[in-house]
This record gives sequence, C-alpha cells and structure tokens, in this order.
Amino acid sequence: MFGNNSNDLGERRSLNPFKWGREPKEIDPNEKKVMEEPGFKNFFKLFGRNFSNIISTNLMMMLGCFPLFFALLVLTGYFSHTSTAPLYPVFEPLYGAFLDAPSAYSAAILGEFSIQGSVTLLSTVDYVLLGISALTVFTFGPVMVGSSYIMRNIMKQEHVFIFHDFFYAIKRNIKQAIIFGIMDVVIIFLLIYDIVVYNLNFSQSMFTAIMFFAMICIAVLYFFMRMYIYTMMLTFDLSIKKLLKNALFFSVLGVKRNACALIAVTVAVVITFMLMTVVLPIGIIIPFVFLFAFLVYTTTYCAYPVIHKYMIAPYYKKDGSSIDTTENDTEVDNE
Repeated sequence: MFGNNSNDLGERRSLNPFKWGREPKEIDPNEKKVMEEPGFKNFFKLFGRNFSNIISTNLMMMLGCFPLFFALLVLTGYFSHTSTAPLYPVFEPLYGAFLDAPSAYSAAILGEFSIQGSVTLLSTVDYVLLGISALTVFTFGPVMVGSSYIMRNIMKQEHVFIFHDFFYAIKRNIKQAIIFGIMDVVIIFLLIYDIVVYNLNFSQSMFTAIMFFAMICIAVLYFFMRMYIYTMMLTFDLSIKKLLKNALFFSVLGVKRNACALIAVTVAVVITFMLMTVVLPIGIIIPFVFLFAFLVYTTTYCAYPVIHKYMIAPYYKKDGSSIDTTENDTEVDNE
C-alpha cells in the first residue's frame, strides 16, 4: 500500500567541523530515544537541545525564499503613488443625485459622505517587483525539502550540519521538490482564496455557508496530508501520486498526532500575530528568526513516527538489521 523504495539510503557524511551546524548535546545513554517515546515531554526536550539548529534552519528558509523580500518592498509603498479618493462608496451615486436635483438637503448629505482618504496606487516598479517575488513558487518546494530533511535528522537524533544537509536534500530531490512545491503553493492559495470568498458571502445563502465549512474541512485535511509529503519525498523514491495517496492514508492513521500538530501550529501563528499587533518589533522579528522552522519541526515531530511505524519499521528485524526484500530489490532508509 505504501511502497518502500528508498530515496535517502542513510548516507552519512564525514563530520567536518567547518560545515555549518553542530552535533547534538551529550545525551544520557540510559535515556530513551525520542523515536521510542515521541510524546509531549520529548517534544520540548528535543526542541531545547536543537534550538540553535532550528534558528539556523529558519535563516536558511528565509534565504531560500528570498524573492518574497521584493513583495515586502512593495508593501513599504516606497515606489507606489499616493492619491486621495472618497472613503464612502455611496459618494458617487449621491454626487449624481446632487447634480440631477441640487438642494441644500442633498448638498448636506453629499458633504457628509465626501470625506477624502489616502489611496495607494501600484507603480510599474511595484508590478515588476511583484513579478520577481512570484519566483518564490519555484523555491518553496526545495526549501521545504531541505528544512524537512534537517528536522527529520533532528528527530532521529543524528548529527546535523545545517548548510550541508539543507542543500544535500535539495540536490537529491530537486525535480520532484519543484514540481510538488508549485502544486503546494497553488493548492494553498486556492484554499485560502475560497475560504475568504465564502466567508465574505457566508450570509448570502445556505450554499455559501455550507461551502465555507467544506473548505475549512478540506484545508484541515490538506494540512494533515502535507505534514507527511515532504518527509516521505526525501526518504522514499515515490511518485507524487503515491506520495499523495500515502499522505491521505496517514491523515487518518495518525489523526491524534495530526490534531496535536494542528493545535500547536495554530497557537504558534496566533501568538506571533498577536505580538505583531501589540509588540511590533518582536512580532516582526519572530517569523524571520524562528517561526517557520518551528512549524516544520512541529509537523515533522508529529508525522515522522507515523511514517516510521508503517513504512520503515515493518522492513526491519528486532535486532535492527533490514529484512531482505528481493521482491522490490530495494531497501528503506537505514535507521
């Protein structure tokens, strides 16, 4: 059902001290490994031990999605044109009524609704910058693969070298990462767009109300699925169709861990948004130094034990040696 073709054969690089990263802190040899007990307690214990690696990974993700910074430049309004326009949309029909039948009464109403406000108009430079920022659609998938690979190795308590591991994973999965990355961005955009549109028209009819809740359910299902897709992509040699199929199965098989991931991600995003509105400097800094890598860490921590249980563990004996699978002539990622 899941397939077991290995994409990452567990090849470990030489521990070069000049490669950006660090070895994990010393661990009590009697302490259980995270994979043996991937619970709530070990989530924070592993997070604390790899805090600097998570921050470094977030930096790599920001550098990988650098085209987005051109969109941020547009948001500053530096190249935009500013003008004024009536704040109230009823100004135009009121103005037309005034021209048709001018009177002191219509003039008073027109004056009440003719308050002007500032309007920002995009310039040609802004459109060019937005076009450049759209290139993020091609870097998003590789960035997710690179960061997921680092988080998976953290989960397995292996040595982590941020710069090397990040590009190592991208190089091995570049084609599939770009293809699915584009699909991922498009699906996320369509889901957000549909949710916003149906929410704005929620009270218009029963159909729009039903579609709003349907889009919420589909968005949650897709969130569960994408938790597994990038990790499976870098661990197994599977087609995108099989990745989606397996992810759909895991969205049900790992429903408890998926729900925990959804809650944790939601809390992290809400707290960041609140800090951005209340304590602006700190709120702005958090996404650039911490948030995105933390989200990948959270989803990987919740998803990888499920992948290990159903796609890796069945192909290993109790002593840790792999079972000969001559039928497929391949072996899974060496644990």
